[in-house]
This record gives sequence, C-alpha cells and structure tokens, in this order.
Amino acid sequence: PGFVRLDRYPEAAYLSKEEINRQVDMFRWVTAEGKRHGVKIYFLTWNICLPPGFCKAHGLDEFGADTPLVRQYTRESIAQLFRTYPDLGGLVTMAAETPPGCTDFVKDCVVAGLKQSIMNGSPRKELPTLVFWTWCSYPEQGREILDAYPGPKYVLHYLQYEQFFKPVADPRIKMTSDAFGGMKVVAMGGPSTSTGWLYWGDPWFVQKTLQDLVAKNGGGILF
Repeated sequence: PGFVRLDRYPEAAYLSKEEINRQVDMFRWVTAEGKRHGVKIYFLTWNICLPPGFCKAHGLDEFGADTPLVRQYTRESIAQLFRTYPDLGGLVTMAAETPPGCTDFVKDCVVAGLKQSIMNGSPRKELPTLVFWTWCSYPEQGREILDAYPGPKYVLHYLQYEQFFKPVADPRIKMTSDAFGGMKVVAMGGPSTSTGWLYWGDPWFVQKTLQDLVAKNGGGILF
C-alpha cells in the first residue's frame, strides 16, 4: 500500500498522494534499472497484514482479519502493484503466520491478484513469479496454492540461517523439492554464526556449497 495508488481505498494509504507519486516514480526507476542489469526485484509479504488506516476505518485487526472486504482489497492491491510496476519480478508469500494455514485466502486473494495483474489493458503482459515460502506450512498446503497458479513459480525453504559446516547444501532442500513434485527450491541462508565468515569468505567453500545446491535441485539462494 505504500507503493500503489488505490482510489477505491483511500483509507489504506500510508502516504499522501504527493508522497505516493514520488514513491511510484522512484520504484519504477529501481525496477527499470534492475531489468536493464538483468536483476529481478521481488516483494515479500505476510498474510494477513493490513494498513493501520484501513483497520481503523473498518474496525479490523491488523493481523489475521479474513473478511470479504479484506479479500477484495488484497486482490486489488496486489493486482495494482504489478500493473504499476511492469518490471517487478514477483511476490514471495506464505500461508501463515497470521493466521496459520490460510491456504484458501492465499488462493483467493494472492493468486487471484497476481492473475488479475495482466487483465483489463494492463501494461504488464506476463504473469509475475510466485514464490511460496514454506514457513509454518505443510507441503500439501503449498502444493495446493502453487497448483492454482499458472505463472512461473518457486518454493522457498526457511533454513533458519544455519551455518553449513561442510561444503554441501542442506539435505532438506532436496527433501522439499521431492515433496513439491520436483519443483526447484530457493534456499535461505548465509553467514550468521560466529565462525560463519571463515566459511562464507572462502571462495572454494561457497562454490562447492552452491554446486551441491544445484545437485539438490536448488533454484537459487537468498542471503
């Protein structure tokens, strides 16, 4: 809501119209520069999370409020986000954690919003990428969501930023890929422990780890 103009929901705006206009100009430049350099930019969001003004106007909780109005707003907000920024790569989302297991909400709002982003004369001609984050979810919930989306998609596994003490990728990456029918998995991790820099500062260690990531059907790594 801080990056889009939604005339139908003025109460959802974080910023004034002038500030949002500057925000849109800035982020269009960022996404265009990313495209020029071959870099895709994504947003990551929780479900369900609402702007404070929207909550106050409709008597809703900030987290976890699932009503017909919230669903309508979420669909339109996501669709407008990707219409506003045709070069935006995609959206990372989950079926948690407010509330946990909100699979139906994600399908009806997030997936539908992404699909609507290329409808009705939109400047965007291709569907955005949907990345499903497995946080607080079971594989069957993720598969249900990803099966409902016809566009490009990935699974993202949360590895608690754990340090790999051998130059191999975490075996749960391949386990997650198998659980999702062989889909490529984006792993989240990096140098977070006290000895992490001893390993992640070593080119050989990083190369071997990422080679094994590919062998475990990894599609990328998010530091």
